[in-house]
Amino acid sequence: MKINDFMNANPKFVLEDYFDGKTEAWGLFHDRFGNLKRSFKVDIQGTRSGDELTLDEKFLYDDGENDQRIWKIKILGNNKYSGTADDVVGEALGESKGNAL
Repeated sequence: MKINDFMNANPKFVLEDYFDGKTEAWGLFHDRFGNLKRSFKVDIQGTRSGDELTLDEKFLYDDGENDQRIWKIKILGNNKYSGTADDVVGEALGESKGNAL
């Protein structure tokens, strides 16, 4: 897929607005054969300070394990972002167009 394919799609996704405050999410891990391995719920607290968005993610897995990841996302302008977290190697880069990131 190409990000420009979503340019006119609505509603417009603005990462720093969407994650401002409290967000809940759910997810699944599958193996390469499509077998469910694990599911989780994550509570996310987003806090913006200037051109940085902090996402404090608290995970609860179906087996009872808890985990936490804190993202520091730089708002670069022109719908572009970069993000880092202590347990992630390197820097994540993103761009939003229309309703996609």
